[in-house]
Amino acid sequence: SYTRLQQNDILNDCHIAIVSLSKGMYGLGVPSKFYNIICAGKPVMYIGEENTEINLVLKENDIGFSFTPNDTSKMIDFFNNFEINSALKVKGENARMLFLEKYTQDIILNKFLQEI
Repeated sequence: SYTRLQQNDILNDCHIAIVSLSKGMYGLGVPSKFYNIICAGKPVMYIGEENTEINLVLKENDIGFSFTPNDTSKMIDFFNNFEINSALKVKGENARMLFLEKYTQDIILNKFLQEI
């Protein structure tokens, strides 16, 4: 755990960021930390149910890796074979582009204003 003030340092120091959702969180949206992660241009390792919005966004935009909580052997294999390579860099670049195309403050505020 870290404070909000430490967030930039933490995200700049990591190669991939983990986002998890507890069972039963399907349909409740995306954790706010997801937006900070993709803003920093980091790939996401998601652990949670398959049909969640965050999992769909990851797959549709090639910005990370998904595991269900029961995929422990796949997660262990993922970490045992983890490499900082061009494919990881591309996922990070895709994450940053997704943020710039859909989730900047101006884009979100304009969507909000259109709804009211």
